[in-house]
Amino acid sequence: MSQRRSGLLSGLIVGLIASLVCASGVAAVVYVEDRLPAVFKAWNGWPLGAGLAVVTGLIVGGLICLVRPRGLVLPPLAALYAAAAEAAGLLVGIAPHMVVYALDTSGTAGAPLRAPGLDEFMSGMRSALSLFISPIDRSWPVWLLVAISALVAFVLVALRVRRLRRRDRAQEPVEAPESEEPEYRAPFEPAQAPTQQPTADLFTPRNPTQKQ
Repeated sequence: MSQRRSGLLSGLIVGLIASLVCASGVAAVVYVEDRLPAVFKAWNGWPLGAGLAVVTGLIVGGLICLVRPRGLVLPPLAALYAAAAEAAGLLVGIAPHMVVYALDTSGTAGAPLRAPGLDEFMSGMRSALSLFISPIDRSWPVWLLVAISALVAFVLVALRVRRLRRRDRAQEPVEAPESEEPEYRAPFEPAQAPTQQPTADLFTPRNPTQKQ
């Protein structure tokens, strides 16, 4: 039976593409968060943030599962891809809000969003990055979302790897122990040949202790 592929290379390529797509989607949703209906911003935005983290993990893990992964290194890689996608999306999506707001000068909602300039965006990136490197009592919300995304992707790919490896083991043929071939005997030949008595040699001296 040919060796089944582990799916490592395909998983690396698909995971990278999926993480880039998910990072762009998370950044876009976070950027327009102020324009979303109020139901998405309930409980301080936790339903939206947790939902984005779960969806990111499902997309990254689900696409890696499509390549039929069997390598044990793919679940941690899937978690890494999902965590990177969620973190990058949050970072890029939060950065414009540090310098550009979706409110006009009068403070009323409805003003069109404008794209920040390069200097504004870089300044916002530094401010957004401070949310990740702040002490844990301030940065735990973003790291919790990153952990949720990584956990979902890890569990999804790990279950798929386990199922495929178990099925492969079940399909492997069981080799029977080698047995010795029976000795060939001609028809009517006894199972054990009679022992042949040695013939007496006239020129061989007899044992003097042997009875005559």
